[in-house]
Amino acid sequence: MEDKISREPHVFLIYLAIGLLAVAAAVLILRMLDIHDPAAWVQAVGSVGAIGAAIYVLDRQNKNATKLLQRTEDMSILRKYAGIAALVDHANNLIQESGGRIRPPNDLSRYFFRSHNEAAYSDVKNALLAIPLYDLWSYDMVVGVREMCDVVQAAINTLDQMGSSPNALGDYHKVAFSHFSALVVQSSEAHEKVRLAIQTLGGMDVIK
Repeated sequence: MEDKISREPHVFLIYLAIGLLAVAAAVLILRMLDIHDPAAWVQAVGSVGAIGAAIYVLDRQNKNATKLLQRTEDMSILRKYAGIAALVDHANNLIQESGGRIRPPNDLSRYFFRSHNEAAYSDVKNALLAIPLYDLWSYDMVVGVREMCDVVQAAINTLDQMGSSPNALGDYHKVAFSHFSALVVQSSEAHEKVRLAIQTLGGMDVIK
């Protein structure tokens, strides 16, 4: 939108210049005409009409080019919305699934859970942090994405704590279950912030 506004003064100046040239040409032609020369008058009218047609064609081409450029920009933004939405959805799903899987502990589920999920959490956190701030477009989206990063980092820290006491089943349950219960809520809140931010910016169909 900003680019479109910035281009409008230049377009106006182009039209103004063409209009002035058309008027000047018409004045010169009229001065050179012989009132008793019908052919010259027909030629003059045709010349002025051609200039008017050229202005009209230029105007239509400019409007069509502007619409095409705006459509291209909109599609680019929607693709970025979709990428951000996919990452936030993935992070939220990881947290929700982990919270649902942590139950009264046993050795097998603990070791599988830690080795299987820690790398996935690390990958999604790095991907979220790699999103440039200027691609987030609004303060609410920035806050939502950064809060999701914090939740993912807290999940990684919890997994590290689980690994530091592999034989303390009671501690595992106390730390992991209670902590992930809180992270599930925080993740849902961050996910909702991003969803609402994208909806406000016009990308409501790219995040569920």
